[in-house]
Amino acid sequence: MPPAIDTVSFTVTAAAVAGSAMAAVAGDSASLRQCNTPPGGVAASLLNAWCDTDSNGWVQVTSPKLTDATRGLRFRTSTHAVSPFLLRNSLQPLYPVDVLSPTLSSVAGAGKIDNLTLLVYYYDLLGSAARFVDPGTVDKNSKEVMTVETILTPASGSTYANAQALNAQSDLGKAGSDYALIGYVASSAASGTTITWRGADSGNYRVSGPCTVGNSEYTASWFYDLSDYNSLPMIPVFNYNNKAGIFIELLSNDLLTVVNVTSIFARLT
Repeated sequence: MPPAIDTVSFTVTAAAVAGSAMAAVAGDSASLRQCNTPPGGVAASLLNAWCDTDSNGWVQVTSPKLTDATRGLRFRTSTHAVSPFLLRNSLQPLYPVDVLSPTLSSVAGAGKIDNLTLLVYYYDLLGSAARFVDPGTVDKNSKEVMTVETILTPASGSTYANAQALNAQSDLGKAGSDYALIGYVASSAASGTTITWRGADSGNYRVSGPCTVGNSEYTASWFYDLSDYNSLPMIPVFNYNNKAGIFIELLSNDLLTVVNVTSIFARLT
C-alpha cells in the first residue's frame, strides 16, 4: 500500500471581484489522481491549502463530490497572507479522478497573479515509490540536524520555477545517509506562494509547504507536525546519494522576488 503526497496548484491573472475560475499550473491537473481505496473508504485526503493574493477577497474549491457544488470549501483571503486554511489534522476526504474547480475573488487589477495550492495525501497510489516516516521514527533514529540553504528565483507566468538541486549551493551531507525533511524556514517571501521538494524518494511528486515568513513556529516543523497530528507517516525521507536529483522549486506571483529557503533535515541512523 504505497502512499504519496502530491501538490496541486492553481493560478489566475486579474481575477474579478465576483470571482474568476483558476487554471491548474503547468504540470498539474485539476483532476485528482487515480488511486486505490483502502479498507475504511477514504482514498485521498486534503492535508491543507493556502493562497497568495494581491488583495483581500475569497477563494473556494468545488467539485462534483465535495460537500456541495456551490461553495464547497470556501475561505476568506488577506493580501499576501500565505498561511494554511485548515487545521493540521483535518484530513478532508477527496476522491479519485474528481475534478476540482477553484474560483478566486480579488480586486488587485490587471496583470496581478494569484495562486492557490492544495496538499494532497494518497493512501494507496499505485506505482508510488515515495518514502515517509513518522515522528517516532525520527525521534528514535535522528542523529543530527542538517540545514540546507537554497536561493529560489521566481519566473513569470506562475509556474514551478528554476528547480535547484539540493546540493546547488552547498554539498555538506553525508553520502549514503537518509535525511528526513522536518520543515523549512523562508525569507523574502513577499512574492512566494509555495515551496516544493521532489525527487525519486518522493516518488517524483512534489511535497510542499506555504511560502511564508514570520511563521517559522509552524514551518520549521511542517512535515513533522503533519505526520504527528494525523498519526500517519508523512515526513519525507531523501537519501543523500540522490542529492543532484532532489529539486527545490518555487511557485510565485507577479512580484518576482527572490526567495531564500532553509530546508531542515534530520539525519537518520
